[in-house]
Order: sequence, then C-alpha cells, then structure tokens
Amino acid sequence: MAARLRVGLVTYGLDRPLSGVTRFALGLGEELARLDRCDVVYLTTYRHGHFSHGRHTAWQLRGCSRLPALLLLGGVQVALAAACLGLDVVHDPIGVSPFTLGRWAGGFKRLTTIHDTIAFRFPQGYPWLNNFLHRCFVPATLRNVDGVTTVSQDARQDIARFLKVPVERVHVVPGAVGAAFRPHTAEESAPVRARYGLAGPYILSVGAQKEHKNIPALLRAFAQARSALGECRLVITGPTQWASPSLAGLTADLGLADAVSSLGYVSEEDLPALYAGCLLYTSPSPRDRQKS
Repeated sequence: MAARLRVGLVTYGLDRPLSGVTRFALGLGEELARLDRCDVVYLTTYRHGHFSHGRHTAWQLRGCSRLPALLLLGGVQVALAAACLGLDVVHDPIGVSPFTLGRWAGGFKRLTTIHDTIAFRFPQGYPWLNNFLHRCFVPATLRNVDGVTTVSQDARQDIARFLKVPVERVHVVPGAVGAAFRPHTAEESAPVRARYGLAGPYILSVGAQKEHKNIPALLRAFAQARSALGECRLVITGPTQWASPSLAGLTADLGLADAVSSLGYVSEEDLPALYAGCLLYTSPSPRDRQKS
C-alpha cells in the first residue's frame, strides 16, 4: 500500500471575513479533509478561526497573523513545521508564498497558488505593502518553489510573463463551485432577498470594490441598458477596499440612485441565495490594464 501523503496547507487570513482568495483556500481545505489518501495539517497564522480547532490537525505559525510578520517569519516557521510534522508538501493557496528559505531548509515540496497578476497590471490600485508582496516578495521566493498553480490559462501566461516563471512550471487548476452554491427554489431564497429589500428581478455583481474591478463601467453599462431592463435592479456586494473611489456620486450622476443597491459585505450564509435568486450575474473586466 502506498504511503499516505502528508500535506501542510497554509491558511493565512481565514480568521477574517472571507474574500475570493480566502474562500478558495477554505474550500480547498475542506475538500482535502475528505480525501482518504492524504493527511492534512493546517498551518494557521491565528489561534481562532477556520481549521484551528475541533476535528482538524493544526500547527500555529506563531506571530504571523499580520502580513509583515508572515513575510519576515513565515519561511522559518514553515520549515520548522515541515520538519516536526514530517510533511511531504506545503501548499500556500493564498499567494503569499512564505518560502524564503532554500532547499537546505528541508526536503519537503513547496507549492504556491497565484491567482492573478493584477499588481503588475494595475499597481496604482494597490497599497504599498500589497505591491511589495506581489511585485517584489513573491517573485523572489519562487526560486525556492517546486510548482505554481493558477486558475486560468490567461493567468498562467501572465505569471510566466511578469514573474519570469517557466510556463511548464505553472499548472492550471480551475476553481470549482462549493456545495452551498446550488439552485434554490423561490421559497428558499425569499427570506434572504427580503432581508436585503430585493423584491423584484436583479442583476448581481460580487466582489470587493477595488479600483481595478471597474465597477464604474458596470454602472455606465447598466445605465445604458436600463430602459430595456424595466424594473430590474443592479445589486453590488462586497466591501470597499484600498483606493477604490466612492460609487455614490457616479450612481447619482447616472440617475441610478433608485435602481442600484450596494449591499457591502455579505455573509457566507446569504451569498448562495443571492446568486440563486438573481436574473443574471455580471463581472466587468479590469479597467485599462498596465503593460508592465
């Protein structure tokens, strides 16, 4: 019988409200836990959060709950965890890539998931620490990594271009849909829709309101199509982050104040019903991409 694979999964940021990247990491951890052929240890940066207690085997990366500390201390602590726990592979699904130490620090394999290269294409929309992470720190650590995974062929080509990773070392593993995101009956979704005041048909957009998300283009497109959409509303969910400008002024200028609902951050429990209840889902392309 083949030996069981011992996997360390870095779970940075899962003690906070989830975003797209951390939701991906949570789903990956839950699915790995279902596998019979591997033992998973969650390398958490927090004491209380997903995978830090209960039926999960966890190892805390002490002092690394904030990004600067993880960049400084993460490499040493990951290597220590791999040695003490006998890990075969350590996977960082968040894209921090805390692999600052070379092969001399242990024979375990290192895997990083990089979701996109937006920091290269749109650096003015990122705070300095995130720009440093994605444009300087992560590229410097990739020499110590055995493989990189990403979510699309487009991202694969961008990683090869901007991060100088040989394209054959970048593997596309498309994301899947969590079990909670399934068709709902009208009766099932009605309580959630009522909670957010959504009585009629609506178009849904989900994502943090960062500048590169190009929500203004979505508002302008909705304004142009509004006469054909009748009573349909545009519903935007997600927190406002970083340098994203307020959308209230543009919404008023376009005459959409009575047709747009900005819900802010929506809980994990409510999102499936909002997806299931919408007329259609929309995601605008990032605005004016940087060439370098």
